[in-house]
Amino acid sequence: MANSGKMSNAKKVACFEYLVDELVTWVREESGDPDRDLNRLKIIKLHFFISAASSSDSQEGLLDLFNDFHAMPYGHVESSIYDEIKTDSLSKYSLLPNGFTPKSTEIKNFNLVTQIEKDLIQRGISNIKSINPKLVMKSGGYLVDLSHEWRSWKMIYSIAKSFGKNSMKIPNELIMTETRYFKMPNEN
Repeated sequence: MANSGKMSNAKKVACFEYLVDELVTWVREESGDPDRDLNRLKIIKLHFFISAASSSDSQEGLLDLFNDFHAMPYGHVESSIYDEIKTDSLSKYSLLPNGFTPKSTEIKNFNLVTQIEKDLIQRGISNIKSINPKLVMKSGGYLVDLSHEWRSWKMIYSIAKSFGKNSMKIPNELIMTETRYFKMPNEN
């Protein structure tokens, strides 16, 4: 049984690294320089938005795999992925607090990423691009503010604070059924 958790986490990490590959592609389309335009905060925020955008009210999409989002001071954070980032355990990328550095040309467990998961990542990105094609170019601060517009963060973070905590797990159902913001409500 212990191996299934390790395999599940390896799959989650491989899918996350594939998602980062797709972010690199999106940034290249917009600016040409992912090393300058991507950093840890932006990737963590975009990871949440893509995961949420891949789901619908009745289908979890990437939220089925990335199922450990917590309300934290900077918004929604997938805790198991954040742990991998903080310990610099990703195989392909190093996501230091203010930097983005490719470490390798390959994702370690790329074979764990199924076509279904690739399609879900693509669907999430396409759904966001249809609403806010320049979201990948926004600042980390903008992305944090945007995630603070989500009811799931407001509600769960408020509960966490009432218990004197800075983090609390957000039920996937709450994310799936709320209004999704991929641009600020007052933006055209």
